[in-house]
Amino acid sequence: MVRPACLDIVRLPLQIVLNRNPEWKERPVAVVSEDAPLGAVLFTNRVAEQAGVQRGLRYAAALSICPALHGSVVGDTEIQNAIDSLVSLLQRFTPHVEECAFDPGALWLDAHGLEALYGSVSEWALTVRAAVRGQGYFSRICVGYSRFGSYAGAKRAVRGFQSSAEERRWVRGAPVSLLPLPTEVEQRLQQLGTTTVGEFCALPREGIRSRFGMQTDAVYRLATEPEVLPVQGADTPSALRAQMVLDSPLSSTTALLSAIEGLLLDLLSQTVATTQHMRRIELELDCEDGSCLREALQPATPSRDAAVWLRLLRLRFESVQTAAPVQRITVHVEAAAVNQPQSELFSTAPRRDRAAAARAFALLRARFGNNVVCRMVLQPEHRPDRRFVLMPLDQLQLPARIRPAGLHLVRRILDQPVELASRRGLRPAAGPFVVSGKWWEQEAERHYYYAWRGRQILWIYHDCDTNRWFIQGGVE
Repeated sequence: MVRPACLDIVRLPLQIVLNRNPEWKERPVAVVSEDAPLGAVLFTNRVAEQAGVQRGLRYAAALSICPALHGSVVGDTEIQNAIDSLVSLLQRFTPHVEECAFDPGALWLDAHGLEALYGSVSEWALTVRAAVRGQGYFSRICVGYSRFGSYAGAKRAVRGFQSSAEERRWVRGAPVSLLPLPTEVEQRLQQLGTTTVGEFCALPREGIRSRFGMQTDAVYRLATEPEVLPVQGADTPSALRAQMVLDSPLSSTTALLSAIEGLLLDLLSQTVATTQHMRRIELELDCEDGSCLREALQPATPSRDAAVWLRLLRLRFESVQTAAPVQRITVHVEAAAVNQPQSELFSTAPRRDRAAAARAFALLRARFGNNVVCRMVLQPEHRPDRRFVLMPLDQLQLPARIRPAGLHLVRRILDQPVELASRRGLRPAAGPFVVSGKWWEQEAERHYYYAWRGRQILWIYHDCDTNRWFIQGGVE
């Protein structure tokens, strides 16, 4: 049985500030996005709240309300360092600790099977909370039956649930204010009459990202995930670095490649004696004119096979050109432990080899750039050519099996519409299909048609604003 627990470090950036300045604990304190009048107030302590300072105010407005307010900026690096130290501490109590992508103060822990060591999961949770308190952080912990249920429970100081059914009932009625949503999103949800988590989860999935942003979309996906996923504890990557300062700057690609290969082989030799594999390398080429060329390479899976890395490196440098001779080369390596899969007694060749596809994608990225392998993501737009965007593809997903009842037509969309000089010889097939909207972008109205040109079906439209005709694509 999956038993995820969520540890919520309440207002982690604020606690970092108070631990850094213990003399401020009885004074009004706020964490701001920047130490400037237009900086936004992100977190406040109780003294500041009682003085009238609210989250979302500008720093200047907060100071006018409370002149004694102490404001401080907490950088991402400082927050990540605090999280890393907490993860190291928590790994003494559970083997799996997972960070929350949208809430830096939340951590998921795997509580499965720990009753035998601590008597009950409640005793284990109290032990974890006491250890975190010893590091100077106030926290709340909830042991649940799903990742989102335990997260919501920790936000409301609920210690646990008796069953998964009880957890689901409680979550549906919990206030939406417990979710880490931007202030403007909270206001829009109030205008929509969305006050509970259940009502938030009932919103249409298609419009969440476009209407409310990526952070709200991440929260929504966690709240509506169909299956209970276990806590994903990841190995902490370690960094390796090698640098070469050249006595004579190099402009030849062949000479540069030879120097980089030497550094790369030295770094590979450092991982041979360990269980770590190289997951990603970043190259920095500092030129004589002060410019710096940065390149990144990543194989299909972490590897310490020199042949794999050298092939990727040579493919990338087929198209790399520096603005001036290179005087310093730096190679950064991200390495991590890799669990080798168990060999199968009777192996069967899959119909579609996803590992082979991943290797092919890695070669394409090395040759043509890291953003060349993409997938289409549908968007809630009116215009057909804007109903999808290209997003980087990290891992190949096998398509669902579809058994069509008969032949299906396929529309081909041109990268850019081509103006139709003349409509002679066209025979109408279907239309018009009117698309309008986005007047603020000077996009008024289009009339789409399907038309025959010989044995070819064209997909055309009439731009009513310019009174011109264009070919959007074709039908096959």
